[in-house]
Parts: sequence; structure tokens; C-alpha cells
Amino acid sequence: MKKMITVALSRLHNGEHFEFEKILLDALTPSVAAGLNLMAQRNQLNQLHRKEGEVYLTNRAYEQTEELTRLDDLRGKEFRYIRRTVKFYLTAGSKTQQSAADEVAFMLQPYRHSLKKNYQDSTAELGKFVLDMSAAPYPAHIATLGLTGTLAGLKAGNDAFQALYIARAKEGLSRAGHKSIRQLRQQFDEVYRIVAGVLPAMHFVETDAAKKAAIEKTIATINACILQLKKVLAIRTGKAEAADISVEKVEKEEKEEYKEEYKAKKEYKEIDKEEYKGEKEYKEIDKEEYKGEKDAEGGMQPAEAATWPAALLNSLAGWADPVDSRQAVLSQDDD
Repeated sequence: MKKMITVALSRLHNGEHFEFEKILLDALTPSVAAGLNLMAQRNQLNQLHRKEGEVYLTNRAYEQTEELTRLDDLRGKEFRYIRRTVKFYLTAGSKTQQSAADEVAFMLQPYRHSLKKNYQDSTAELGKFVLDMSAAPYPAHIATLGLTGTLAGLKAGNDAFQALYIARAKEGLSRAGHKSIRQLRQQFDEVYRIVAGVLPAMHFVETDAAKKAAIEKTIATINACILQLKKVLAIRTGKAEAADISVEKVEKEEKEEYKEEYKAKKEYKEIDKEEYKGEKEYKEIDKEEYKGEKDAEGGMQPAEAATWPAALLNSLAGWADPVDSRQAVLSQDDD
């Protein structure tokens, strides 16, 4: 049976998730979906994809306006100039300049990738760098390197970018009628899991060669996309084995996981059997105890009395009731 490779869709970036949706819908054609009785699910996936596209593209439009791009480039130039100047004076200039460059270079280390990050993180880190350089003794080092005006330009550009970005964000929030991308993604993933569960099962039971081939092609296309996403996630998390990921390797790992799960379930069943056996034995013991208690409450049975010695039975027969004995004594006293 053909299997669907699994991936943590929640870990994908919005753009990656959006592209995965497009590939999925292209692979699950209307004819294939209709043949598998999945047309309702495909329509739902298509509707969610369109809604997500509206929100996703709208957000990107707010983020990537011409003015935002200009201000981002401006602050980037100022920051790159500071880095290059510091790097130059590490090996050139006077001893005072080299010493100042050495001090500033040490403080630059945490910010070397700031310009490669998203708008929010980049803005925060550049603002933090300006604050660091504004605290003693760094203003003197910045002045020694002739970077006082450049640092002021970096602060002005970063502040202007932040103000415009916040204004764009507020404008985006004011547009009503849209669900968040997170909500739409969650809904899409829920429907996708249904489809991912049905496709392998239908491939297994399908007898028509043409339909079986169409399902197999759909699964292969989706698996190829997921394989690339798994590589992206592996690289992003710094895993060295990202280049070794393949369909065969993933399927082998999933088979091993299935075997472990099956083994664990089997062990649990054996435990349940032992517990059931123990409970059954306890019930038998309770029955025996209950029977013994009932016998004790019922007194001596006739069958047991029949086994007593004759002398003992005769002596017991001569016993009188205490009330009758007292009456006999009283009647004697009257005489």
C-alpha cells in the first residue's frame, strides 16, 4: 500500500504552507477527487486556500510598500558602513583607532545577521545596537572612528522605518472580515489529514488500473513536496542529515515507528490479559469466602448432624427449654 509521508505542517512558514496548499490542490485534481468521493473536501481546501491567499498577499502588500523598502535600504546602508569601517580600522590607522575598532567590533558580533532577519527582528536588533553604542565608553570609540554622524543616521532611519511599519500594521488590522492566517491554516490542516488518510486506503482497495495509477500519481506528487519541506525544516533546525532525506528513508523510518507502536500495543494487550486473569481469580476467591460465610450464618445442616455420635444426640435430646425448666421448678414450689 502506498503511504503518505508526514510532516509537521505547523512548523512551516506562511509562504511555505501557502505553496504546499497550491501543490496539493494541483495534485488532487477535481477528477481524482470526484472518483474518490473527496470532492467536498477538495472544495473546502480550495476555499480555505483562497481565503488564506487574500490575507497572506494583503499582509505582504502592507509589508512591502515602496516607502518601507526605501527606509529599510537606508538603514541597511548606514549599518553596513559602520561594520566595514570598523573592519578596516582593525588593521589600519593609529593604535587609538585600532583599539576603538576592536572594542566596537566585539559589540557588533551579536548583530552580524541583523539585516537578514524579518522586519520586526531586524528593527529590534538595530535599535538595540544604537542603544549599546550610546552607552559609555562607546560614544568616544565611535567618534574616534568618525562614525558619530553615521550612527545618528542609522537611528533616524530605523526609527522612521518602525513608525511606518506600525502604521501599516494598524491599517491592516483595521480591515475587517478576515480570519487570521493561523486559524485558516489550522482548518486547512484538519481537512488535509482526512484526505491524507483516505488516499492510501483507496489506493490499496482500488481494482481499476487507471484509477489506481491516478491515485498513485497524486500520492507521489504530494510526497515529493513534503520531502522538500522536510529538508527545509531539517536545514532550518541545523540537522546535518538533511541531505540524506529520501522517500525510501522516510518510509523505512515510519515502518520502524509502526512496528514499535504495534509491539507496544501487543505488550499492553498481554498486560490487560494478565489483569483480567487476576480479576477472575479474585472473583473465584470471593465466591468461596461468600459461600463459607453463608454456611456459618445458616448454622449446622442436617447432613452434618447425621454424622454426630448417638450418645451426643441422646444427651442433647434431654435438654429442656430454659423457660420450661423454670416453670417446672415453680410448680414444685406450689406443691
